[in-house]
Amino acid sequence: DLTLHVGGAVSEVALTILHRDGARLPMLVNASVEQGSQLIRTALFNATERHHYESELLQARKSAESSEARVRVLQDISSTFGVSASDEDVAQSFVEVAREAFTAKAAAVMLLDDENALSHIAGTNPLAGLVAPVISLRNTPRVTVVLQSTAQEEFPELADAMRASRLASLSITPLLGNNERLGILICFFGRRTEFDEHFFDLQRALGRQASQ
Repeated sequence: DLTLHVGGAVSEVALTILHRDGARLPMLVNASVEQGSQLIRTALFNATERHHYESELLQARKSAESSEARVRVLQDISSTFGVSASDEDVAQSFVEVAREAFTAKAAAVMLLDDENALSHIAGTNPLAGLVAPVISLRNTPRVTVVLQSTAQEEFPELADAMRASRLASLSITPLLGNNERLGILICFFGRRTEFDEHFFDLQRALGRQASQ
């Protein structure tokens, strides 16, 4: 290693050793070059506990950041509701906050009309005109994510339309008020394919916030 030969020593170099049974063992390596003989003395330390500790710290940090983001998004939603004059204005404000919060390519709100049919009220639906409505997704009782890469078998026409629109995924969130379904929020993503529990938690919070 160039650093070892130039500096004479390296400290706490992280590496992972692969056991013959496939298990991975995190290690820390210290090494120094003995002057004159140029003999390299190396010490390896099991870093499993340190690795777990750092992972827990990282998870705690992500949780804190997610909680902060959730509060900020809900505050944004509440403030926009206070200045919006009509249902259409509220829906448009809702779409804009959701799209920014989830870094979505596009977002749309659909609300139930007097005939209990969903109508596109605000935002942009890049799949409009490309695929017929998927009733099971429109009526989903929970936050649902569809990945273009895995939707071909269950939703072949939707998968084709997503591919044509260069969408990697989409999410559908029920908008609820007093335990009644008001409509849905759809977020469209150009590249995102991973969704953690923080994403679902914030989507559910937005769905409940729609009734405020």
